[in-house]
Amino acid sequence: MSGMKKIGSREFQKQFSKVAATLKTGDVVQVTKRGKPFVQVTKLGHKRLPTPNFAKRVAAHPYPPETGEALLAHLDEAVS
Repeated sequence: MSGMKKIGSREFQKQFSKVAATLKTGDVVQVTKRGKPFVQVTKLGHKRLPTPNFAKRVAAHPYPPETGEALLAHLDEAVS
C-alpha cells in the first residue's frame, strides 16, 4: 500500500495517542518490530445505526395486547 505510515513498535507504544489522533477513517499504520513488518493498524469509522421505533412497530402489530399477555403467561408456566 502506498502512502502507508510506518512506525517502530516502541515508538508506537510511546506515541499511541498522538498517532491515533492523526489517523483518519481507513488510514493504515504499519508497525515494525526490529525493522520488519509486524502488524497493521487501521482506524475504523463510526457507523451510526438508527434507533428502532419500538412504539411504532408495536402499534402496527395486528394482535391485541391480550394476545401478548396470554403468550407471556403461557411461557411463564412452561419455564416454571
